[in-house]
Amino acid sequence: IHDRSAQPTISGTGIKPPQADRVILLRYLEIPLLVRASRQTRADASVYAIAGPALAIARNAVIRQVADPGKLTDIGEMVGGSNLSLVYGAGMQYRRWLVDARFTKGLKNVAVTPQPAAVKTGGFAVLIGVRL
Repeated sequence: IHDRSAQPTISGTGIKPPQADRVILLRYLEIPLLVRASRQTRADASVYAIAGPALAIARNAVIRQVADPGKLTDIGEMVGGSNLSLVYGAGMQYRRWLVDARFTKGLKNVAVTPQPAAVKTGGFAVLIGVRL
């Protein structure tokens, strides 16, 4: 994020928006409740799609300065304590090894007082693992 009064950067290639001087970090403990539909491609391999809701509980929320990453400002009181998201993705499994990619789209406004608009979370994850 940057101040509203921050000036855009003008260079030989054009005008760019102002650079961020702070980063907002929202951390949640997320519990996904997913359904998996898979299709066997070979005797020891399959592809699958996953989808479902995810419930999340806020762990902490801070603003970190870009120039000084050690300087943190707690904004926990400005963020709701829970979140609801939609998770969807796909993956492949070969024997016991699997890899998948997931998108998470927040459905709930996490800001206590949204100004100028609602704040929703989102994420992308790539997972590599071994099925036990």
